Amino acid sequence: MRLVFVLFAAFLIIIPNAYAASSMEEMVLKDPASVKELTVDMEIYGTITADGNPTWIGINLTIPQDDEHQDVSMDMQRIKDASGTEFGYIEKENPGSSFSYSFSGTVTSRATYITSIPSSYTIPDDVMVYTQATENIQSENPRIKETAEFIVKDANDDFEKIAKLATWVNDQLEYDLSYSSKNYDAITVLDVKRGVCAEYTTLFTAFARSLGYPTRFVSAWAYGKYGWERHAYAEVYLGKWVPVDVLWMEIGYLDATHIRFGYYLDNKVKNSVNFRGYNINNIRWDTDETSLEIKDYSSREKQDDYELVKSGENLMAGDDGVVMLKFTPKDYRVATLDLEPCTGEFVIATVEEKNKKVILRPGEEETVYWRFSISDTLPRNFLLTCPLTLNSKSFAISSIDLEVDTTKTRSDRNQFSANLRSSMIKFGQTQIVYVYPDNYQGTIGVITPEDYRRWNSIGSEELRYQFTPKSLGDQNVIVFSSDGQVETLDYSVKSDVYIYMENIKAPGYLKTGETGKLTGDVINAGPVPKSLKMTIGVDGQQSSENILVDKKHTISRDFSFASGGVKEITINLKSSDIDITQSAVVNVFIEPEISYDVLYSEGTGKIVLNVKNSELKNVTVKIGNQEFEYDQIKKGKYEISAPIEKGKYVLEITYRDVAGNPYKASEEIEFAEEDFFAMLNRMINDLIEAIMGLFG
Repeated sequence: MRLVFVLFAAFLIIIPNAYAASSMEEMVLKDPASVKELTVDMEIYGTITADGNPTWIGINLTIPQDDEHQDVSMDMQRIKDASGTEFGYIEKENPGSSFSYSFSGTVTSRATYITSIPSSYTIPDDVMVYTQATENIQSENPRIKETAEFIVKDANDDFEKIAKLATWVNDQLEYDLSYSSKNYDAITVLDVKRGVCAEYTTLFTAFARSLGYPTRFVSAWAYGKYGWERHAYAEVYLGKWVPVDVLWMEIGYLDATHIRFGYYLDNKVKNSVNFRGYNINNIRWDTDETSLEIKDYSSREKQDDYELVKSGENLMAGDDGVVMLKFTPKDYRVATLDLEPCTGEFVIATVEEKNKKVILRPGEEETVYWRFSISDTLPRNFLLTCPLTLNSKSFAISSIDLEVDTTKTRSDRNQFSANLRSSMIKFGQTQIVYVYPDNYQGTIGVITPEDYRRWNSIGSEELRYQFTPKSLGDQNVIVFSSDGQVETLDYSVKSDVYIYMENIKAPGYLKTGETGKLTGDVINAGPVPKSLKMTIGVDGQQSSENILVDKKHTISRDFSFASGGVKEITINLKSSDIDITQSAVVNVFIEPEISYDVLYSEGTGKIVLNVKNSELKNVTVKIGNQEFEYDQIKKGKYEISAPIEKGKYVLEITYRDVAGNPYKASEEIEFAEEDFFAMLNRMINDLIEAIMGLFG
């Protein structure tokens, strides 16, 4: 009888999130994300059994990779597969029915920092293979591609696209440890939206490949919440390999506790064993363990050169406010920022959208903001302090105190109004923020996606801030005061805007009853004429007309106002696929009126101006041969005094209104001592005027 010699094979699928053995004396990493270099002693060991009569065994084991980011010293034979991933290889003649293996070594791992990404590059053939779809990474599936394209539709560059994909996956999936013993494909993950690091990485890899980015699945060990664990993340080729840990949101930057064990086309990471022999069956991988012990490590200093400021110092119950973080990143990454309010017996402040994920590029200054609200039900007659604390893997911990005075109440939070030039602009166009203080004395600020600006407001003078957005999509501007008012202005930036408005102009200032003119152009940059409904709103009154825009339609509309105040004129263009609103603001004022009293006492003459309706600009007051100049005189009483002899003089006052219209008043006056009855009459008139002012 002839004996049959058979080759048998078995595979052990490596599933992430199995925890490693470690010694009791091992160092504990309190902040793994900050580790920049790490040295570990590692032992890989296991036992394989099989029934029958094995005559030879060959084992391929996943092992740490020796590459630019980690140095590996291990006492074992190493082989490479077609992709360049190294495996540990063991073979033995006559291994017996139970074979144990063990080998050890040292790994030194270094953190990855991406400080530059080439603007153009070629993809080598051995990298291009990572654009392929696989059984579990179905990047050619229409649902995968459509979802990925939707996520990145407003991204400006490759890194932003990759960061947006990773952020979407991190936001949409729910971490579920029950998935750690399974190996799901990308479509299933998209449906169930649950999993562990392998599922997060699988879906992200499918998304990135569907857009043409070479992306490889990386098997690793990493230091997590409970110590060492099997882990998975991705690397995307953007002229260089950029790490993307979707679960832990380390994108661009990767800490040194990530020890790479292999790069894969699919998400099936496995050890394999081959037997030769007779009557072999029931092959079992009884144990497969990796033990890691930290020998040494060093940590990077978190970025601390940043500015953390608040919108106001003197807060009261019911106020709103803003905290701003301004900094310049040093490398590419996605920073996770968390601003936590204080906790205690009662809620002092709440923070809107406490957790933010911000895409960073080296050298590009960033401004991040959080809106907060002070509770309006705080106990009275307290001075309260509530620290807001910034927590982040990227930044040194810091806090900023909110000081709340409940001994006072805010009588008015309508300190300003604000609007934007347009609700939709084309990428590259300038956006303008208009702010109109309502006789407000305090600080007013504007926060854009890239910067913030503050002014000291001392009245009603219009404030403007213009900027050019650097990114596409839905965005907003925050306008705030130092005394509890915050407004959000929404707008959208698009790359494919072909209908838009330009040169929209209206008088900045207009007297009541005067006629002003609204002018501008509707531009059609598309290939065919476009029919639109144009609605113009003036002081709450709307009028509509249908217009056909071939290349340009000119707007010309007269308007006037019967009452003073800040008035907004809106122009809305609407069709089945377009809804754009642009506005202009007119400061409507009542023509200023002036009266004056002439007083004299002990060699000093006084002119007490009484300004009504609206303020004066560029004021010149001449009394005889004396001249006084003022840039501005506000409504109310204003006293001008000078040493002068008694007698008659010509008083001449020239000024302009806020729109620049000139005025001149001239009259002969006499400086003389005021008798008792004249003084009494003046005081009574002043009292009556003051009382009327209280009710008027």
